Amino acid sequence: ERRNAILSGEYSMIYGNMTKIGMSAVAFSCIHGLPSKVNTTVTSGATNEQWVYRREGQIEAKYAYFRNGKLTSIQY
Repeated sequence: ERRNAILSGEYSMIYGNMTKIGMSAVAFSCIHGLPSKVNTTVTSGATNEQWVYRREGQIEAKYAYFRNGKLTSIQY
């Protein structure tokens, strides 16, 4: 359920516009908005997602990687 997906400690990160490894995907999307594309890989023990942020007309993109709904890395 999404309404309980933001942990209490993440609200200060959202208000401060701070990204931190380990934060929830919901908190990340509150800061960065929704991605232009999501690539998902499901394995026996995890759901991995690559969120792609590319604005129209841009060549380079930003990527965010999640494992089971938690941010693991960012590529600029």
